[in-house]
Amino acid sequence: MLLLISASLFLFLRKQNAQKQAFQESKKDTDITVIFTNKLVNYSLKNGKLDRLNEIGIKIPEDNNHDFSQFENKVLFSTGHVTSNKNQFRLGILDISNGHYTEKKRDTLPTTGLGYDKEHFYTMTSKVGSGTEIQQFNTSGEKVKSTRLKEEGLGIKILGNDDFTFMLSGVENTKYHESIDAKRLTIFDPEKLDIKADHILDSVDSDYMLGLTDMEIISNKIYFPNTCEHNKKTLADEVSSKLLVYNLDTKEQSEILLEENYPTGITKDSKEKNLIIGHEPNQLGKYVFSIYNLET
Repeated sequence: MLLLISASLFLFLRKQNAQKQAFQESKKDTDITVIFTNKLVNYSLKNGKLDRLNEIGIKIPEDNNHDFSQFENKVLFSTGHVTSNKNQFRLGILDISNGHYTEKKRDTLPTTGLGYDKEHFYTMTSKVGSGTEIQQFNTSGEKVKSTRLKEEGLGIKILGNDDFTFMLSGVENTKYHESIDAKRLTIFDPEKLDIKADHILDSVDSDYMLGLTDMEIISNKIYFPNTCEHNKKTLADEVSSKLLVYNLDTKEQSEILLEENYPTGITKDSKEKNLIIGHEPNQLGKYVFSIYNLET
């Protein structure tokens, strides 16, 4: 699983099945691995706290601009994000079981986000006037198929469960606001990339627009970090310390209030009892992780 924090701290991985997800040098009780540009740092989750175990050096390109995704013991990196100043379009795959890194070329369109389901990686690319394209790859980085959404928007994250694959995106919708993108959840069949349903997560009646940046699925619920709230009247970004919760069965939405502000990324532990949330750096420049227990 992934947790996006910043340009220098790439992602947060949930380790599944102990020894299968880490280098041989990693300790057996590793639960979570944080990947930086030059190292892996292993942690164990005990009594609601992350205990640092050890770190292992790696070497991956620095120009990945937040585009990455995990599938079992492989991590997909994509260069050529819309925020990148380098005109390079590649897919890189890091095998975290042995540290092997390979690269492949991809289509020359800037990406806005990545994702994965049980069997695939995904990139999302957007081009003015042509909507959002979802590109599906196998776990070796080879393109399988693609589909295009007619509505203009920016793909943020793709994530799948046993039945469907879900995409979080921002779309222009004047019904909700004339200049701030509404957040949309698109549900599609991963085999044919057929869209099954669309849901706008923003509320017409609210004074704020959502600032969703990531998502995680546990059972029948999707959890979204709401990094900041966009004031419809002043257009200012205001502080948020909330998770949005979407119930797939009832289509109802609720909120979880966190103790820390600016949640940016989210993952879950191996038992799916805890959410692990990454937050923007505090005033001292330190990254903050919070644990939310779903059973209390």
